[in-house]
Amino acid sequence: MSYFIDEKERIITYKTIDDKKIDLIYLPPLSKKYEKAPVYFLISGGGWHNESKVAMYGFSKISADELRKMGWAVISIDYSVVSLDMSVKYDISIKEVTADVFDALNFVADNEDSLGVDGQKIVVSGHSAGAHLSCLVSYADPKLIMGDSFEKRYKIIGCA
Repeated sequence: MSYFIDEKERIITYKTIDDKKIDLIYLPPLSKKYEKAPVYFLISGGGWHNESKVAMYGFSKISADELRKMGWAVISIDYSVVSLDMSVKYDISIKEVTADVFDALNFVADNEDSLGVDGQKIVVSGHSAGAHLSCLVSYADPKLIMGDSFEKRYKIIGCA
């Protein structure tokens, strides 16, 4: 299925797990106000089992579009989801879901030049499960989730 938000959107794979691509939507600023745009980073809800980067952008469209007019970039991510099927032998844990978000944040910081964003100026926002994940990645020590070798390369300046 193909989704279209606007003519400048880019869907980018930020992580691959066992041949499964996990994507984000990148929407550039609508006006150039900063050398590197601050980032409005959206995390969708859905009970950790039914998320959509497109739906989250739609849910946050008014604020996202206003920020884009003010020179911000918007990034909305997908992440691994938990199965509701109890017969599944292997399932995704909240730790793995949170790890996806940490990886997406590092991806943004690692690619700030090509995206034209400032990986040191990220505001995270989410709805429902996404709000929970926003708080987790804003306040938790990422090494508790990712391990001691994790190198945090981004900076969250706000959680909305």
